[in-house]
Amino acid sequence: MVDFDVRIISMKKSEARRAIASENFREVPYSWKFFDAISGLSEGLIYEPWSAKIKKGRELNDADLGCYSSHYFCILDFLENTKCDYRLILEDDVLLDIRFSINRATEFMRELNISYLRLYSRLLRPVRMIGSFDHRVLVRFEDRPFGTQAYIISREGARKFLRLSKNVSQPVDQEIDEYWRNGLTPYALFPFPALELQLGSTISVRFRPDRTISHQLKRSVQIFSEWLMKLCANVRLRRTDARLRSLLSRNRASYKC
Repeated sequence: MVDFDVRIISMKKSEARRAIASENFREVPYSWKFFDAISGLSEGLIYEPWSAKIKKGRELNDADLGCYSSHYFCILDFLENTKCDYRLILEDDVLLDIRFSINRATEFMRELNISYLRLYSRLLRPVRMIGSFDHRVLVRFEDRPFGTQAYIISREGARKFLRLSKNVSQPVDQEIDEYWRNGLTPYALFPFPALELQLGSTISVRFRPDRTISHQLKRSVQIFSEWLMKLCANVRLRRTDARLRSLLSRNRASYKC
């Protein structure tokens, strides 16, 4: 039996959003708790605005930094303060299919040695189809899908993320999905078990882009370097894809409802 816990990241003062989340999760067959979201950059993290301008094209605002801090310390809390094998992390504007079995999903992750499983993504990115699981399909994204609304992470995955993410230079969804650097391969189940509600984002972005030649050159080099590392990682991961397909084909009956 795999042990897991569930945390919903939410601002303590956001009573209306917490009330909606509490109602949405009232009938789920497992216990869960709120994790108090953090405003701005938290102590222990190092913000690098110059690097953010190159990686993101702009400096990060307080909402970006707060979202990053919230997910970072929710993952750190999982690793340091629990003995659970997995943690399901949700944001408070997410609705999760109550028939979706987290028990089976975490057992599935353990058997396939998957340390990070997305239950939602903001964008439709190119994927590689891996195999079937409970009327859904396991896929691997070949590019950043964006969004941190709903995901399951293992203890190994938490260590991988925390090892390289103390210096902040991009939003947390871009950081966690930089798989060519941190080793957190972005697998997902589709159709997604989670749905993002239209409650309005707490992150508002207004910025004036830096159009100097030196900045544009640095950003172009960054984009090309990222593309090349991503390409190499995707080629290497095809061997892992084949191994997972083989495992799924041998255990096909176990992963059907």
